[in-house]
Amino acid sequence: MRAGLIRCSCSILVILIGSVFLSLSCSKKEEGIIVAEAGGEKLTAEELDRLIDESKERTPKIYRHMVTPESVMDEWIEFQLLAQEGLNRNYDDDPEVKKKVEEYLKRKVVAKLWEEEIEKKVTDASEEEVRKFYEEIKDRDYKLSKEKVRLRVIATRSILEAKNLKKRAMDGEDFAELAREYSIRMDNKEAGGDMGYRARSELPNEVSSVVFNLNEGEITDPIKLEVGFSIFQVVDRLGVGDYIPFDYVKEQLENRYLVEMKKKAASDFLERLKEENQPIKYLSRYNDYLNEKYKKSKNDGER
Repeated sequence: MRAGLIRCSCSILVILIGSVFLSLSCSKKEEGIIVAEAGGEKLTAEELDRLIDESKERTPKIYRHMVTPESVMDEWIEFQLLAQEGLNRNYDDDPEVKKKVEEYLKRKVVAKLWEEEIEKKVTDASEEEVRKFYEEIKDRDYKLSKEKVRLRVIATRSILEAKNLKKRAMDGEDFAELAREYSIRMDNKEAGGDMGYRARSELPNEVSSVVFNLNEGEITDPIKLEVGFSIFQVVDRLGVGDYIPFDYVKEQLENRYLVEMKKKAASDFLERLKEENQPIKYLSRYNDYLNEKYKKSKNDGER
């Protein structure tokens, strides 16, 4: 438990260090609802929300329940008191501290520049662009070297329930809707039981031996698995040399395409900056420095 508290405290500390750097450099911000005051600083409800969210992101899942408004507020108060004491001792005039503050602010400025020049300018892609991207990479990324089937599944606790749900699906009810309503398998319940495309090796033997012998649209009899009974519907079949369909990977591809476009935009922007800021000097003396460092280390070791 103590280790968990230390992890949480360190997580909050990292975030608060950033807050102090900002307070040393930023103009007075508009105040909201004040929830705490310490060391001459005020904490608003909105800032506390942000600190809680950021702390949870940095904290391992097993300890996240320990990140509470009270714990974060206490950390903030203690940190502000320590920061104020450091300022009272004029530690902010220390050259090393000033250098760290300057480095931090530069990172923030670069992040803002990235947001304005890249993130806000590359926001979406047309279907035509994404489809063209798919055609360019499909041989490498989406061509199958083994047979696959796309499956939907409904998992139940009893064989009677599984048989009943199969009958309802065979009588015309939508398999996906039945999965959303009745399946006990939570990992794909909301997706209508969609398991995606699976090779034989990715399925239990008792499942693969059945589904790879069915046609599209067919449904298995109930199959006993580790937990209860499941029925599977074959949605699609693909053979060796076939491609995963564009519509199946469209959303994933759009994200990949945007990442590639942002990389290109960043590269183009940096090239422009380099051209506008010539001359840029690349000094090749680092190897000399490393050689001297190695010699010194070797001499020290021989003493």
